[in-house]
Amino acid sequence: MPFRKVNLKVDRRALIPRPETELIVDTVRHLLDGKENPKILEIGVGTGAICLSLMQEIPGIQILGVDLSIEGLSLALENASKNALPLTGRLMQGDAFSGLRLEAKFDLIVSNPPYVGRSEFASLAPEVRDHDPELALIGGREGWEFPWKLIAEAQGYLRKGGFLVMEVGSGQAQLLMKKAADLVWASMEAARDYQDIERFVIFRR
Repeated sequence: MPFRKVNLKVDRRALIPRPETELIVDTVRHLLDGKENPKILEIGVGTGAICLSLMQEIPGIQILGVDLSIEGLSLALENASKNALPLTGRLMQGDAFSGLRLEAKFDLIVSNPPYVGRSEFASLAPEVRDHDPELALIGGREGWEFPWKLIAEAQGYLRKGGFLVMEVGSGQAQLLMKKAADLVWASMEAARDYQDIERFVIFRR
């Protein structure tokens, strides 16, 4: 399937990228405009759609991708090869930040994390519920729990002035920003998708 300028193989190993997710790449490109050799971390690589697009569209980018699913990482590597992009050695298996050294610092962290509530799972469209891996969909009992974990932990891995850019569920953006009010973020904002839903949050350290 096409995703921006890359062509992706999709199967049951990872979430099929949605058109809205392409907007993450636009947002990251805008935030990093003029930044030389930016260092990026992606949490939840999946098919590789985001990291491969960023590698193709941002010259000099240094990227590290982390995913809990070994199967998803294998698919990302296949897609990297398919698009002649060098992801080998730039991926690691792990749960969010757990495998990273504390001194690791990035200019930007990007993620399309699981954000569906467990109670919502049964009501998802069959093509999503029956195809996409549950691991890539369910973010906790209410759905916002895993995105919140990323917000709470990301500051320690960002350089000053660095950004966290994340896709979230409908209705979650304001909740997450309210919960983050006591954290030391320099700014927080929500951005809308093609359906005018607050689909993304942008935090600046």
